[in-house]
Amino acid sequence: MHRFVWNLRYADPRAMHPQSPYNYPMGAIVGSTPLPPLGPLVLPGKYEVRLKAGEQVFRQALEVKMDPRVVAARNELQGSLELQLKISALLEKNFAGYQQAKELRARLAELMKRPKEDPIAVAASVLDAKAAALAGEATPILEAPKTASFMAVNDSLTALMALVDGADFAPSEESFVAYRRICKGLNEALAAWQELKNKDAAALNSLLGKSNLTVLPDVPDLAGDAACGN
Repeated sequence: MHRFVWNLRYADPRAMHPQSPYNYPMGAIVGSTPLPPLGPLVLPGKYEVRLKAGEQVFRQALEVKMDPRVVAARNELQGSLELQLKISALLEKNFAGYQQAKELRARLAELMKRPKEDPIAVAASVLDAKAAALAGEATPILEAPKTASFMAVNDSLTALMALVDGADFAPSEESFVAYRRICKGLNEALAAWQELKNKDAAALNSLLGKSNLTVLPDVPDLAGDAACGN
């Protein structure tokens, strides 16, 4: 018999997980507690579980009931869910940008193995430094991110997600202000990443092409959120 346990949450957003004991909640269990961020909790209501096996689909209705200890109104929980879904969407886009930078740096690492005076190695090294700055590093606990890098955005969004998720009431105005601020930071990082691809990566590709070497692969553009919740 196989059992499937639903934790009553939406799917976890993709995010970077710097390996640090400080990233786990206080009640973490070794080997059993996933790193945050977790997907938002679903609202109380009726749901349907579906299991597909070949051409057969099995359905089972279930109802998620409100915790009797929670006194929040449904519209407050709805507001929290909507904000968390927006945060999740930003985390997904930010993760995609970070992965693009990571894959680019892996290719540049190979090019930097060429002789140091080689123009391709020099250009790859310059591009790698810019890509590394945009990828960023994990923000130490209790410190504020210093740059608009993908990792800084990741850390800020993860902290905001935990804050909103841990409250049984509507998100505060400060939470919405923080969301808009981080969203604009991600827009800056994505714009800088797009410029790097259009200019620096294109210039390196020109050198690679002249040397009959494989050019850097094209990657999808990542558009920012112009509204940022406004």
